[in-house]
Amino acid sequence: MRDNSEIMANGDQLKALLRSHAEGDDRHFYSVAMQMAAHEAKQGHGKLAEELRELIDAAKARRNASGRGWSDPAHKAQRRACRAVERLLPFAPI
Repeated sequence: MRDNSEIMANGDQLKALLRSHAEGDDRHFYSVAMQMAAHEAKQGHGKLAEELRELIDAAKARRNASGRGWSDPAHKAQRRACRAVERLLPFAPI
């Protein structure tokens, strides 16, 4: 069973991940995502940790190949559209 400090750390990491995404801070976004993958590995969730690392690596590769980051106008428009949809939809846990 998880203790409250572990739940808070995961909650704080999730908030930091979303905040960095919204602000277009790729470096911080990937850093927090890797911290989350490392945490999952320490918890014995090796498959999840590996999948997270693969997703992070693939996202970095796509970003580098396109030469565009979150500050690119297309990405800014995409973020605005996502925020608009999020305001319209009720929260539904996955």
